[in-house]
Amino acid sequence: MTIAVRSTFDAVHPAGLEVDENGNALDGRARSRVAISRMAAAKRKSKRRKGEAKAEETPRVEPLPPPPSTWRRNVLLFASAIYLAVVWLDAVGSNLPAKLLPRAALYFGQIAALFKWAGEKQIDYRAEGWVCAEKKWVEIDVRPFFPLDADNKENRFYRAVQFYRRDRKVMRALDDYVVRRENARSDRKIGGVRFLSLRIPYPPPGSTIQPYARKELATYPEDQRHDWYWTPKSKRHERCGDRSPAPPKDDEDDRARLPERSPEDER
Repeated sequence: MTIAVRSTFDAVHPAGLEVDENGNALDGRARSRVAISRMAAAKRKSKRRKGEAKAEETPRVEPLPPPPSTWRRNVLLFASAIYLAVVWLDAVGSNLPAKLLPRAALYFGQIAALFKWAGEKQIDYRAEGWVCAEKKWVEIDVRPFFPLDADNKENRFYRAVQFYRRDRKVMRALDDYVVRRENARSDRKIGGVRFLSLRIPYPPPGSTIQPYARKELATYPEDQRHDWYWTPKSKRHERCGDRSPAPPKDDEDDRARLPERSPEDER
């Protein structure tokens, strides 16, 4: 009796049963393993053939040559290099761009230094008035004098002191305006004003943060206050009708010694 062997697991018994290489008939589980092996081999062979056919059909793409150098391209590259240099110089604190560039061009280069340091304190601006009768400073609410965004920090008083607190001309004009409006609405005459900022520390990270609530100026300690402008004594005497001039040594000038940098400068 002859047995035709096609492969190690591909022998066939004369009775039609699959046998192994020793001629023993395979049971059902062994036949299943043999069938799975055959299917996997056929699948790998089919994938290999498809990959070879796809590689033959795919044309070879040559890389594109670099674009030709033109004067427009060179100008754009030069302008880009100048712009990046301006941004970098502004970020490291150099004043060279401000000296060389017009303000319109400098504006677009000041993008890297908007928030160079993390804010550690909340800044709030307030005003006090010098009461002529009581001869003392008391807090005055200037929000009614600046109705645009009166209840938030975008109101005009806040913006004016924020950006022009070092400009004596602007501060004196603001002084005259606040004194005139306050005396028009109140029977308590004031002879001058004092503009100041509150530097309120933020709570530690992870602690509960309460919503902003406007509190009276007297509730804040002195170390959280910083006076930016005040009406000189001679001007207060004049407005209050006091004819006796203030002694020169006591005439507080509005040109106070201001720090070179403050938390407000980073806002």
